[in-house]
Amino acid sequence: RIRIPRPVARLAAEPRLVLYEFDPWMDLREYLICQDALGSVRHAAQRAGQSLSALHRSAVNVPGAEPRQMDQRLRTILARAETTLQKMGCEADLLNRFRQYVQRVQERQDAGTERTMTPIHGSLGWDCIHYGVDGRFYLYRFENCRLSDPGLDLGGFAADLLCFTLARYDSEVYRECADELLKHYNAEARPRISAADLAVYTVIALCRRLTESELRPGADEMSLAAALRFSLHHTL
Repeated sequence: RIRIPRPVARLAAEPRLVLYEFDPWMDLREYLICQDALGSVRHAAQRAGQSLSALHRSAVNVPGAEPRQMDQRLRTILARAETTLQKMGCEADLLNRFRQYVQRVQERQDAGTERTMTPIHGSLGWDCIHYGVDGRFYLYRFENCRLSDPGLDLGGFAADLLCFTLARYDSEVYRECADELLKHYNAEARPRISAADLAVYTVIALCRRLTESELRPGADEMSLAAALRFSLHHTL
């Protein structure tokens, strides 16, 4: 239900620059603001769940990532996120919960649990999903596409979903839409992603957003911190 635009050219001098054949109108956040309807947010979550399930089950040949490299990258993201939270003057309770979360992540890594690796988008956010002039939704910006943990894509979508719904609706709307995301993803995908897993991946995505040099469209540090606070309270 989210299409991938057809690539028409890849410049030899700039291998990460690809030209696509589609005419984008607005990204998903802009579209949902324009629609201004809870049903549209719910449908977006359903559409994303189905589409990510299809992407993760595809046989596309993409580069892989070593688990050790993934672990080191995650540690770097979490360390930078804690520094950002301290600079923002976040309350001690949030910092303590964040440190507890980091400890749990470290314990999971040390346990050496076997991971599922699938083709993933790699940097999924609402700014990567566009509504075109033809009335269809498109997913693009595949420069970080790789073989990795599928939960990272789901967490990326859920992070923007959480920021959006907390700002315009409430936490119950987020839970409802997150349930729709998982229900439609788990209908086909194996192994299934649980609500507890999604909460963990959402925290990781929010931390990454906080440490990015340029924030994604529609996001700011305070809204990201509020979303992270909500996630930590409901993860631990």
